[in-house]
Amino acid sequence: MSLADQFKALAHGAGEHKTELAGLGALMAPSVDELQAHARAAAAGEYNKPGVEKRTVLPHVAKPLIETVGLGGLMIPPAVNLLTHKTAMAACLDELTKLGAISDDEARRSIDRLENLEQSTPTGGQVARYGALGAGTGALMHAVGRGIEGAPITRRSLGGAAATGTLGLAALPLVRAGLDRTMEKRKLQSYLAQEHVGNYGKNPNPEPAAAAPLNEGFQKV
Repeated sequence: MSLADQFKALAHGAGEHKTELAGLGALMAPSVDELQAHARAAAAGEYNKPGVEKRTVLPHVAKPLIETVGLGGLMIPPAVNLLTHKTAMAACLDELTKLGAISDDEARRSIDRLENLEQSTPTGGQVARYGALGAGTGALMHAVGRGIEGAPITRRSLGGAAATGTLGLAALPLVRAGLDRTMEKRKLQSYLAQEHVGNYGKNPNPEPAAAAPLNEGFQKV
C-alpha cells in the first residue's frame, strides 16, 4: 500500500469516528490548558498556585462544560448504534418467542395427557399401598436414627414416625396427579393466549378439519 493510500485509509477511519475524536479532543482541552499554564509559570519563576491559575486560558467555569460536551460526544455513537440495531433486536426477540411457543401438535398431546389424567385418578388402593409403604419406611428410619443416637425407642415415638410416613407417602400420588393436571392446563392456556408466530402458535385461519380435534378436546377439558 502506498503512502497516499495509507493517508486515505486513516482519513476514512477518522471520518467514521469523528464524533468520538471530537469528544476526546474536548476532554483533552482542560488538561492541555492546565499543562501549558504550569509550563509558563515555571518558566516565569512563578511556579505556585496563583501563578499557574492566572496563566490558564480557559475560564474555570468552562472546564466542566467542555468535559460534559466531550462525554456527550463519546456517548452519541453508541446511542445511535443502539437505535440502529433496534430492528435486529426485535428479530432476535421474535426468534426467542418462537422457541417458547407451543405448537398445535404439542397442544393436542397435552389434551390427550390431560384426558388420561382425568380418567386415571389415584384409587383408594393406590393411596393405601403408598401409605403402608410410608408407615414402614418412617418406622424403619426412626429406629435407625434412634439407634445411631443411642436413644431408646418407644411405642409412641415409633407410632408417630409411622403416622408421619403414612401421611407423606399416601399424599404423593394425589399431589403428583394434581401437579400434572395443573401443568397440562397451564400449557393449554398458554397455547390459547399466545400470538401467531411463524409456523407456531395460533393459526389465524384454521382449516375446519384441523381445528376440530382441538375444539373437541377443549370442550372435554
